[in-house]
Amino acid sequence: MISASQHLNKYISKGDLIQKTGYRSDFNISPDLPGQENMLRGNIDFFELQEGLSVHFSNACDLQNLEIIRECKPRLCISYFLEGSIEAYIGDDQIPMPVFDETTQTWSPVASMFSQCKTELFKRYAKRGSFIKKIVITMTPQWLEKFNHLSPEFSQIQNFSETHLARKNWTPSAHSIAIVEQIITSANMPEIMRRLYVESRALMLVEEAFRELIGFTPNERLSNIRPQDRDRLKAIEHYLQNHVGHQISTKELADEIGISVNSLQRLIARAYDISASKFIRTFMLERARTCMERDGISISEAAYIAGYNSPANFATAFKKCFGFSPSGLSEI
Repeated sequence: MISASQHLNKYISKGDLIQKTGYRSDFNISPDLPGQENMLRGNIDFFELQEGLSVHFSNACDLQNLEIIRECKPRLCISYFLEGSIEAYIGDDQIPMPVFDETTQTWSPVASMFSQCKTELFKRYAKRGSFIKKIVITMTPQWLEKFNHLSPEFSQIQNFSETHLARKNWTPSAHSIAIVEQIITSANMPEIMRRLYVESRALMLVEEAFRELIGFTPNERLSNIRPQDRDRLKAIEHYLQNHVGHQISTKELADEIGISVNSLQRLIARAYDISASKFIRTFMLERARTCMERDGISISEAAYIAGYNSPANFATAFKKCFGFSPSGLSEI
């Protein structure tokens, strides 16, 4: 599979990398390349959004066999890896990477949050031809302290951030994947608008991560489900992902994966605590929303993807699901 990152033709030298990422004396690259030697092809960027809140994102392919090591001070990090794979560590803790499915020829994105209470080495190892599409949001302890008094639930975040090398992984939502794509592809915006655009979307990702930490997530339910039923859940999502243009019924979905409608209802209720019909409807609406945000498709096209013959009916269902109309997406 050829990733979109492999089609990017912008070259990034060692000097560009150090300048863009803000790394200086604590940034070690092996082999020791000249400052103008091209290291990557693609797009990388770094923003200090607020004091103590920064974001680094990249969609790039390695042009060298590279080892990068740097010291990282105490922080709380949220990462979204959408495509590609490299070998990376914080201390001795390996950072999770997307997994490529040979059958569907797609990557399975992974999100994670980890805390670091003392200085650790970040180590990145990549072979020539490796690529990665990702975003990393970094928060200092001082930035987190601003939220201490706002909510009793913050104690859970604080306890997590004060546990050295604590980690939580989850599967990112379609909405958050679209947000990451928006940030990565924002390079052509005027600089001031881009900074505001990136900051607003980075905070959305922080909100999702904190919600995952504080709240109850589907992944925790899935840990109690038999492997055979997990395979069925994957088959359900794969079928929904690859069928557009009509309303998918619970019977159609049950027939596709070879179980009864009642068994389908019980399986989805155990996994997601909602009815099968609501799961189907929400999945298709989220898919349509992602396409609108990422690809700029029209409301009529989004309605077709979600299985609605009428854009008006789609708009009503969309607003009920997300709290705003699809026409409001351009204002978010």
